[in-house]
Parts: sequence; structure tokens; C-alpha cells
Amino acid sequence: MSGNTDEAEKFAWKEHLSSLSKKITTASVKQRIAVLGDELQALVAANPPGDKELVGIILLLKKTVLLYVDRESRAAVLEVLKQLGDQRPEVFVKALATVAEPFAESLQPKKIADPRLIPTPMAGRFVLHSWITMGLAVGGKHAAAVGKSEQQQPKEFLLADAAWKRLVELEARLLWGIAPAQPQSDSKALSMSRTAHRSVWRMIREAPAVVEPMLEVLTAEENETAAVLLGNVISAAHRDSNSRKLVSDAKEKIVSYIDRVLICSKRPVSYSSIADLGCFLQHYVGADFDKKFRGSISKMLLRSPENVVPTCLWLLQGLGKSNVDITAMYLEVFADTLGKLLGGTNVEVRKSAAELLAYLANTPSTEEAALEATEKITKPLTLGRYPQPEQRALVYGVLRKVRAGPGNGWASSIVILSALEKMTTKDTQAVEELFVAMGAHVGVVMEHLSATKDSSSAEYERCVTAIKELAVAAQKGLALPDRAANARQGWAADALGEPLWIWAETYDVDAHAWMGAHMMPVLQTLVAKAQKAASSPLAGSAEAHVGLALALRMRPAMEAAGVDVAGLVKAVSVEKSLVLWDKVYHRLTRTSEYVWLLRCAQLLFQSGCDDSRLADLLLWTIRDNQNAQRETTQAGISALENMSRADAKRLWNVLGSRIFESMNTADQGGSGSNGASSWANILRAVASGAVHSEGDAASKARMLVALALACNHPAVGLIAGGSLWIALVQRAGVNPA
Repeated sequence: MSGNTDEAEKFAWKEHLSSLSKKITTASVKQRIAVLGDELQALVAANPPGDKELVGIILLLKKTVLLYVDRESRAAVLEVLKQLGDQRPEVFVKALATVAEPFAESLQPKKIADPRLIPTPMAGRFVLHSWITMGLAVGGKHAAAVGKSEQQQPKEFLLADAAWKRLVELEARLLWGIAPAQPQSDSKALSMSRTAHRSVWRMIREAPAVVEPMLEVLTAEENETAAVLLGNVISAAHRDSNSRKLVSDAKEKIVSYIDRVLICSKRPVSYSSIADLGCFLQHYVGADFDKKFRGSISKMLLRSPENVVPTCLWLLQGLGKSNVDITAMYLEVFADTLGKLLGGTNVEVRKSAAELLAYLANTPSTEEAALEATEKITKPLTLGRYPQPEQRALVYGVLRKVRAGPGNGWASSIVILSALEKMTTKDTQAVEELFVAMGAHVGVVMEHLSATKDSSSAEYERCVTAIKELAVAAQKGLALPDRAANARQGWAADALGEPLWIWAETYDVDAHAWMGAHMMPVLQTLVAKAQKAASSPLAGSAEAHVGLALALRMRPAMEAAGVDVAGLVKAVSVEKSLVLWDKVYHRLTRTSEYVWLLRCAQLLFQSGCDDSRLADLLLWTIRDNQNAQRETTQAGISALENMSRADAKRLWNVLGSRIFESMNTADQGGSGSNGASSWANILRAVASGAVHSEGDAASKARMLVALALACNHPAVGLIAGGSLWIALVQRAGVNPA
């Protein structure tokens, strides 16, 4: 070591570092790379630095952390650090820890308990993390080499190295700060996080000797900040058959860390602290989850639900539903407690409890367990234990999602429907969520009824009885006075209309007649509302649109029951049309109202209506309505696609001139312009049926060329319409020149 120091003193590193300090801060990437890659690396190779000089070089390079933003310059810095590590690995690890520790504290103080509160830019922390990752690899490779030559185990060597252990702690803290704190994060942050994770995996591939000591250091921590790195070390080790045993051997220590640090945390835990342990939960805990964690979860649900409920959700998501049955834990630990939390005063706790309960609601593995779980959710609701509408809305949201589990199905849906029907006479505030949940389970029962072959079976009779009871309740609901208009619309659109529409879209005409036999009185009531509204379109149009759409969609069954569908079509095609009159659709506010209106427009077109006002309605819905929600716009595009598939040529005849007129207005700065992308979406929807339409080639080519010209309009723009223009010209088989 003294020889190296003497050489360093003879070389006068101090003067050279002072000179290099000015050069590496240049704005020129080319000059930076030349200074780092040629000059500095050559100096290091020819004059190996001593202990102090090595620290000085790392301090010099520290200036680049917040300065360099390009990949080439950062890579050049890493090459210098790698060269230093290869020359004197043990001293390099110590020097890097000496520089990195205070620097990391300035970028991300230890006292910060929430990564969202870190004040410094992520980029600087990301760069320092990459340095430390390389330092850990250098230490691991050196430990492996020492182990071969001196018969010392790498684990013992690294655990005896205080500097290397400090680097592990810094690596863990920085990675925790980079990883997403919540499931949703912006794309730039996610990209940096994934890159940082990959660098950890590469480090472990290059230096597998670090796995065992890192597991030892990280599981001994009492801070959440160790969790993300711990999860990454485990997932990287799991990919290597030689390292898996190390994880298995450390299982109890890892379980203990999760239990005492994460589950029993006195503050909220970051999402990534749990999510990154998914590999361990799936492959090393699995069926032992209940036995390992039930005690602490039960305790913390009572002591600190605001912290442990999100943690439990992320733990269970990491565990996965496929291989582990947590039915017993759900019924015995979560169901009652979460139900009580839904009735609490803390808004955030209520939301977290609802999200966890919705996730768990589909875990029961048997029908008996599913029914027991359903009863645990519905009983407090019907007993009035959720006095606030926000509480009930959350419960309805949970019940709406009880659909996909292996034990859930028609039987659970019948129980839920019974409870929700009782609530329709009690709840006058959270009605939208109530009827949406009801509609979801009406659909489940209808689907099961359609799939049941044996009409004499008990389950068939139970489903028929449930449908009949629903029809009776719906008749009463549709007759509610105007002061209960929201409930009346909920019955029409959500509880009945939506499941019937989905069912009618799925099954053929014979099935329509069969279902109509069970639901015809209710359907006739809805159609009667459409017939009445045809002469007074500004009164009760929302329910009338549901009746009209279902009458048109199930036309043969409705006509067989004596409904004059042709007369209804004629009645709604007049000047003051229930569907086409702008005063009707300008009054709509709810997304579901627009959806049903667009379904009516689509079916009127498919019934032969060529009214030019269809174009006005569609363009208003997709482009010109400044208050439209995204779902409304998507419904408009979907209606256009369906109309195009029905008859693209006739649709273009209805829309074409109106589209060009509106695009000209938009190009001149007129009102109602929502950007080029909306025009491209409209034209793409119209073209979706045109490219596959049948008929003579010449007329099809003319239509495709007309669509291509529209795509080339200035209002659409090259970026939005260019690729579609080319595709349509190619489909038309014409020369674009």
C-alpha cells in the first residue's frame, strides 16, 4: 500500500485532479467523453492512485452526478469507476462508501419515511444508485476471489467489511426512493425504477457471492427502506438455481422482517416495499401465508387499520390467487373487520377497506364459503349499519365485483340481488352505485339461466324465481314519481337495461323470445315510456331511450308480443325526434344517458334511417360536446364502428358532407374543435367497415378514396391521419400520385 502512495505522491495527482475538474464540467459531451475515457483512464492506468487520491477521484466524479444527463457521459464515468474498482477493489469500496454516504444523505435524508416527500430530483439519486450497485459488485467479486485464495467464505469476508455493508444500506435506501410509492406512477419514474431494478439483477448475476450477505444485512434492518432491495435480491437469486437455496435458508429471517417491519409498521408502507416481495410470497411462502402472518394482521387491523389495510392488499396481490387458498383467512379475519371499517369515519380507511374487500370477495374456493362471505357483506348493509351514502356506495362497489371467483356465481348473485332489492326502497342517495351493482348480478343470473339445460332443476327454478321477483320490483321502480327520477332511471338503464342489452348482443333471436317470456311485462313498460316520449321528447327521455333501444335490439320478440316497433321507429323519426332532435341530446348529462341515446341512433340507422341529423348527433357526441366524458366519446366511436360494419357506404352518404363541412369550420378556427386526433378517430371508425364491405369494387374504391381525402384534410393533419390515409389508398387499389 505504501508503494502505491509513494507513486501517487510522485505523480502529483492533486494538480491533475484540479485541472480535470474544469474539463469534466464542460457542456460538450464529446469533450467529456474524451477527458474521462482517454485522459483520466490513461492516468489511472499509468499511475495507480493511492488511498486519498482514490477518494479525490471519486469526489471529482461526484460533480457529474447532477450535471450529466446523457447516457454516453454517465457511461464514461462508470467506466472510470470500474477501472478504479478493478485496480484496488477493497480500497475502492471503502472510498466509494466514504464519498457516497454523505452525498446520499444530502440527496435523500434518512429521516424521510415516504419516497414521495424526497425533495431532490430522481435523476441524481438514480445515478448514485448505479455507482453503488457497481461498488457492491466489485466487493462481491473481490470476496469470491479472496475465498478461493485464502479459504475464507465470501459471506464472512463481506460481513466483516463495514464499508461494503454501508453500501448495501445506501443501495437499499436509494432504490426504495426510486421505486413507485403507489401502484400508479408516471412513465419516467417507472422507467428509472425498472432500470435500477435491472442493474441490481445484473450485479447479482456478475457477483452471486453477494446474495447471502445481502440477505443477512437486509433482514436485520428495522427500516422499511430495506424491503425493495430485499425483494430484488430474492427475485434475482430465484432465477439462479444455485442461489435459490440461499433464499430458502433465509426464509424465516425474511418472514420475520416482513412481519415486524412491514405488517407491524406504525406508518404507511410504500407500495414497492410490498410489491417487490411478490416473488418471495409466491415461491417461498405460498400456503404458509395464513400461518405466518395471520396473528400480526389480526392485531394490526385493530390497532392501525389505516396502515395495514393497504399493506394487506399488496401482500395478497403479490401472493396471487392461483395457487393459494386464503378462504379461511378471508372469512375469519378480514370479512367482519373490513365490513366494520367500511362503516367508520376515516375516508381513506374506508376506501382501502373497500378495495381489499373487493379483492378478497372473489377468493372463496367453494360455493358454501362464497355464500357465507356474501352474507357477511350484505347483512350489515340491509341492517342499516352504513348510514352515510358514501359508505353504502363503497359497499355497492364491492358487491358489484363479486363475480369472478371459483366459488362465486349465480347463487351468490341471487343473495346479493335480494339484498340490493331491499335497499332500493331504503337508499335514495347512492342510487347510481346501487343499480349498477344490481345490473351486474342480474347479468350473472340471466347468463346462468341461459346456460342451464335442465328446466326442471332446482337451480333453474331459483334463477327463474329471482328474475320474476326482479321483474315485479322493477315494475314498481319504473312507476316511481318524478321526485324519485334517479331511482327510476337506475332501474331502467342500469338494473335492467344494461344486462338485457349485453345479453341480447350475445344470444340469437330465439333466445330473445325465450327471455322475453320472463321479462316481457317490464320490457313493455319501458317501450310504453318510449312511445309516450315520442310525442313529448323533452320529458323522461332517459328511460325512453332504454325502452327504444331494447325494442329495436329485440325486435322479433317484441313484435311477437304485439309491440308495434315499425310504428315506434316512425314516431321517433319526426322533426322533434326523441333521438335526433338536438334539444334532447343537449340536455343530457350522465354518461349512461349518452350511451343509450347512441345505441338508439345506431339501431335506427340499421333499421333504414338515413336522416342527416344522425351526423349531427354523432359529431356532437364525439367532438363538439365540450363537457363529454371519455366514456361518452368512446361510445360514439363504438356506435360509428357498428354502423359502418352494417352498411359503410350508406353511413358515408349520411356523414360525408357533414364531416367535410365541420372539418372546414374547425380548420378556420371555428368553435368545437377538439384536435386532429378526434377527426382521425371518426374517420378510422367509418373506415373500419368500409375496408371489409362487400359490393362492386369501383364503388368501394370511390368510398375509400373519399375517406382517404378526408384523412388528408388540414384539420386532421399529417401525424393523426397520415398512416390511415396510406392504408385506405392501398385498400382502394389506386395510385396515390
